[in-house]
Amino acid sequence: MDIYAELKPLVTKIKNRVEIVEEALYPAPEGRLAQERQNGKDVLLVEKYIDGRRHRHCLTGEPEHAAALIRRDLLKAELDALLVNYKLLTQASEKAQHFSIDVSVHALKQRMSAVTDELLHLALSDSAADDWASAPYEQLQYRAEEKRQMTSRGLRVRSKSELLIAEKLYEYGLPFRYEEVMHFQNVDIAPDFTIRRADGKLFYWEHEGMTNSERYVNWQQRKAQLYAGAGIVPWDNLIVTYDSDDGTVDIRVIESEIRNKLLI
Repeated sequence: MDIYAELKPLVTKIKNRVEIVEEALYPAPEGRLAQERQNGKDVLLVEKYIDGRRHRHCLTGEPEHAAALIRRDLLKAELDALLVNYKLLTQASEKAQHFSIDVSVHALKQRMSAVTDELLHLALSDSAADDWASAPYEQLQYRAEEKRQMTSRGLRVRSKSELLIAEKLYEYGLPFRYEEVMHFQNVDIAPDFTIRRADGKLFYWEHEGMTNSERYVNWQQRKAQLYAGAGIVPWDNLIVTYDSDDGTVDIRVIESEIRNKLLI
């Protein structure tokens, strides 16, 4: 993936925003927003220069005029930042050294005939895992509004326990997909996490957090049967963890599962 190729769309977005801000500034009122103390109270004023002479007008009782001046000042500050960033990113986009893994691999094989496809596959295994994790996939949309917890990388999950698991997977460099839909026996289910280990083997992680709900427990038992029918079992490639009675998760258990089953 050429991350520098993302600079040009970003430059375009900034340019578009510049045009929007400039258009919003066009009808803004003239004058500079100022403040002074009158009768023991701070008040806002508009300050203008007419024929070289300063004129000041109190804005007390004119909230719309004051708000328009405040908005203009904020827009001007945004415009200043946009123009600086536009210049810098335009220069970066033009001067950035672009990288293509395919071109680099081809050049390496041309230089060194002893570099085999097997060695390249082994060398690029991490890249393949990252590509797998970032590739589009079908994510469960059931009650999507319940995904209120956000990870450090912008992924929304349903619970603080799942948030902790996701952060630990990030920490250990384990690529994963959240709630990827799987189709078993005409039933759609979605493990909380589908994880790709360094050797390419997939693991499935279910964190059960509502064990006081009979309906929830029954569904988890049904999922276990579906998993088993597909060869997904706890003694091989299925991880199951639980919330404690107070709704928390033991981080030591999470660490143990990762270290013992997902790291090789």
